[in-house]
Amino acid sequence: MKKVLLYLMLVSFLSLVGCASQAFRPSDLEPSTAVVTEGKIKGNVKEEQIQSFKEKITLVFENLTDTVYYYGVDFTLEVELDDTWYQVPFDEGVAFIEIAMLLEGKAMNEEVIDLADYFDKLPAGNYRVIKHFQAEEQTITIAPTFEVK
Repeated sequence: MKKVLLYLMLVSFLSLVGCASQAFRPSDLEPSTAVVTEGKIKGNVKEEQIQSFKEKITLVFENLTDTVYYYGVDFTLEVELDDTWYQVPFDEGVAFIEIAMLLEGKAMNEEVIDLADYFDKLPAGNYRVIKHFQAEEQTITIAPTFEVK
């Protein structure tokens, strides 16, 4: 009887460990709807690789035009699975403040994102941050990428 109980406890423990490190499954996520705009604003992540989602990432935006764009702190995170991008859901209760920041013409801005503020876990994989910039009746979408090891 003790062996059976010990076996059941071991199986339960291993299943919990497996769930904690489980990668995303495409069937559980919404496909990306982002249409990336090329040539007007360049974006990258300073930290091309991070070891854990508990690390911060720094987004760098470079305006390649003379137009002034504005953007907010909101973003969408996507993960690449089987050569397709999927939206990563935020933790429950995540909200963004609505403020506008300016990206002057021919200028660069940086924005730091603490991923742990928005996500309980991010398995290893390739990710991209979707950011939108507006000017008059024009929207520019960028998608800088990084990797969680």
